[in-house]
Amino acid sequence: MMPRHWIAGLVFLVALADLALADPSPDGFLVVDSDKHPFEELAPISVDLDKDGKLDTIQPRTYSSKPGDGQARTNLWIAFDLRLATGKTLRDIFRYRYGDNRGEFWIWALKPTGDMNRDGKIDLVFYTGDDTTDETVFLLQKGDHFEARSAGSILCDCFIDTDYRVKATGFFDVDTKIQTPDRIVARWNPQREYFEGSELYWVSAPEVEVRVEPRPSAQSVMTLGKDDAVLVTFEKGRPVREVAWLKIESEYGSGWVERDALVSSSRLTRP
Repeated sequence: MMPRHWIAGLVFLVALADLALADPSPDGFLVVDSDKHPFEELAPISVDLDKDGKLDTIQPRTYSSKPGDGQARTNLWIAFDLRLATGKTLRDIFRYRYGDNRGEFWIWALKPTGDMNRDGKIDLVFYTGDDTTDETVFLLQKGDHFEARSAGSILCDCFIDTDYRVKATGFFDVDTKIQTPDRIVARWNPQREYFEGSELYWVSAPEVEVRVEPRPSAQSVMTLGKDDAVLVTFEKGRPVREVAWLKIESEYGSGWVERDALVSSSRLTRP
């Protein structure tokens, strides 16, 4: 699992006018394969940000830095600079640590999305991931800057659709020969500006063990980190729980987690 990432430098130094809504992605997916690029591919992104009929340019770039804490590692960053059609350049409107010399994400995407908080302004979505983990970060336009809202590391076979719903992918049951449909496990709340889970819960503790039985001394199946998101197991419409424990499912296994380590929204999640 990749280490957690953080975002800095999200300030736009110019007020942006209302923007036209982005075209929806095919098949209902918010970010599709054609949006994604390797970190070696840093083509400029053209978009009319101020709706003056002229294309502005968001230029991605990558760089490395030492953390300055004496650790023998090199941090890897992707950053975005904005070149307005007027010729003015704004550096570092957004940057993201996508790994270090020990491990890194493979792909990235940045694109306009809809008006997520219904304030009349267009927002952006940033995506990054590899073959096991990914993160989706929404950048909400707030006058002269963007504020980041992360969906966390969603550790299930799930995707975010163009209506900002997290859906668990359906599957074919070989025993019953029935194809189960995709199901909604969390929804974006535009007023509160975070996801609220019905079956998806986020880890709020720095670390938590997933155990084979609902007791502290039981064998650990795996360790979850803060902002990891997992599915809570439901039976007969209710979460499976044992006193202070919840049963969870993820791509990496299932087991029991102490309830106090989980929250049912992404409110506390940080990119």
